Amino acid sequence: MSFDAEPGRFRKTRWALAAVFVLGLAGLAFAASRREYPLVVPLLLVVLGAGAAVSALGPVLGTRQRLTVDDGGLMVEAGLWSTRLSWKQIAQVRIIDRPLPPGVRSTPVVRTRLARRRAGANGWVVVWLAPDVEPPAARMHLPSWHARLGGVRICDLATLDTTDERVAEALRTFGGELYDPGRGPR
Repeated sequence: MSFDAEPGRFRKTRWALAAVFVLGLAGLAFAASRREYPLVVPLLLVVLGAGAAVSALGPVLGTRQRLTVDDGGLMVEAGLWSTRLSWKQIAQVRIIDRPLPPGVRSTPVVRTRLARRRAGANGWVVVWLAPDVEPPAARMHLPSWHARLGGVRICDLATLDTTDERVAEALRTFGGELYDPGRGPR
């Protein structure tokens, strides 16, 4: 069972960079047609910069995260990168409530802001690895070791187009005894 990121999450940023590129091209053509050569060089730099940003950041900004839960284990993908943990490598898996940042007290205002992030999907999928299993390499958007949790955060469900309950059902179905319905750290 796969859970994808919300469609269009970074589409606005890519379109904004493309708009700067197109407007820069139009300005460059206009300045050149009027023979205003002092404006040509700065506009050319804007066009080249926006074009470079679109080509360099396009794949990164367009990266859609995907969580796959199946008979083989958990896999999280983002663009060209993927990390897979088999069920044999996992000692326990939970969906925990998103922890507060260090030094932040839980107040009604803080709880309200956290709840507004996405109704129905405010948890993290966290696994605790079996003995002698190394944590996966840290990459952007992919699993990362959290010392405070003592486990590996697989993904933030607020970034996916799903709910905690749907992911919990998949973990219960495929993970069996490894899935723990507890919502707090181990």
